[in-house]
Amino acid sequence: MNKIILNPLVSVIIPTLNRAHTLPRAINSILDQTYTNWELIIIDNYSSDNTDEIVSTFKDNRINYLKNPIRHLSISRNIGIRASKGLYIALLDSDDWWLPTKLEFSIKELNKGYQFIYHDLFRIYPQPKLFNFLFFKKLKTRSLKKDVFLDLFLNSNAINVSSVVFTRVLFNKVNGFQEITFLRNCEDYDCWLRMALQTNKFKRIKECLGNYEMALDSMSNDKLRIIAFEYLLSTYIKYLPSYLGREPGHIYSSLAISYMRVNNFKKALLYSRKCIFSSSNLLPKVKSISVVIIVLIKFLFRQFFIK
Repeated sequence: MNKIILNPLVSVIIPTLNRAHTLPRAINSILDQTYTNWELIIIDNYSSDNTDEIVSTFKDNRINYLKNPIRHLSISRNIGIRASKGLYIALLDSDDWWLPTKLEFSIKELNKGYQFIYHDLFRIYPQPKLFNFLFFKKLKTRSLKKDVFLDLFLNSNAINVSSVVFTRVLFNKVNGFQEITFLRNCEDYDCWLRMALQTNKFKRIKECLGNYEMALDSMSNDKLRIIAFEYLLSTYIKYLPSYLGREPGHIYSSLAISYMRVNNFKKALLYSRKCIFSSSNLLPKVKSISVVIIVLIKFLFRQFFIK
């Protein structure tokens, strides 16, 4: 029988690159935690701003500052986790921050035997408050069904990185985050899928225990997204039971959209068709139907207006 440690050490992992303006907020949110048995590992990808100076202003001996010359999120997270000592691992991005009871509530659930904890985050938009009412206030998750892997793979990623706390044992079982460049858009989703193949002991806390700052100027690279989702598809579809009769429509619709954006209309239509006929979820179907309509409009426009 496993011995329960009532006050276990939690290792908080923050990778950062040129976030001197937001990092203090993240660090202070850890210092303000009601649960105090933690260590903080900051992994800096050799920022060109004054991150060094900012970190040096915090005199708490629980804070550790490492540098990683390779600018890859998965590598930085793995370095931080492997340098840490905690029984539990908590992830926080350097532009996000937690509410004071985040660790307290998470450790309470982990001590019940769960191996992976997550929760909703408040969305924070970097524009005047006057316009915030136009946007959703929460970055919502969902409670995953008993077969966590099937739910995640068939119904999309339901887990926000800056909400996650998991056991070191589970991290070691999957050998951490995959350090593959083309997975940079979904390295977290890939890790959750591999963890879900190991255990169903995932727990969603209903309370919203953190803040997520939206990056309105972020852009995805469709070519990398295509490679990443094709990889996820080929890697994990073999774990679907043959009797299920369902496939990951959200991946098909994402591939259809990305292929359309790079003007590969044949593949866009192929994945749209797969989604429409194999997904049980309405939203991916709607997205795929929209792709079909846009592709047909583009085709007709080229036929009749471009000589």
